[in-house]
Amino acid sequence: MITCKQVSTLVSSGGLPAAPLTVRLGVRLHLAMCRHGRAFNASWTRSRVPPAR
Repeated sequence: MITCKQVSTLVSSGGLPAAPLTVRLGVRLHLAMCRHGRAFNASWTRSRVPPAR
């Protein structure tokens, strides 16, 4: 199982879209099971700045 630290590193570095399918599924599973992961995901989603056009 992927750890909170691995999830936060992948998401904040922007490497999640390029990660293999198994890693992306592991992140989704982790976020579904871990309350700290869900909190991180919610705060990350709210704090992201949309890309400049």
